[in-house]
Amino acid sequence: MVMSVPMPADQAPELPVSWQHSLTSAVHGVSMQVSRANVLKVRAVLLGEAERLLSSVRSAKFRQGWIGQCGGDPVSIEAAAAFDARIRLVVDQCQRYALELKRAGTALDRIARDYGYTEAQISESFSSASPGAAG
Repeated sequence: MVMSVPMPADQAPELPVSWQHSLTSAVHGVSMQVSRANVLKVRAVLLGEAERLLSSVRSAKFRQGWIGQCGGDPVSIEAAAAFDARIRLVVDQCQRYALELKRAGTALDRIARDYGYTEAQISESFSSASPGAAG
């Protein structure tokens, strides 16, 4: 059952079995409540954030060496490499999270269709919510 009235996360109703498998943990895990009135906005927010994060990740992946050598000693070289490795891990985690948001937004396509929205309305909802777009 999809609710239009926000409920505390510990009281959120179970999603229908047919939806549990199509919605990813990005939506289900934060106990988002999707209704006909907000499904297109929720979809646009998830896809917009995913796009923004993936753009940042793409830029970060091209970067070589985040931390320069702090000094002329041998420890500085190892420390810089260790910091760079940790930063790459964070960038990879960010990419996984962004892809999860994208899957969650895409999963809402079917729910929007079930609510009676057309493909044109679904597509337009993201482009009208994108930065720089009118509306």
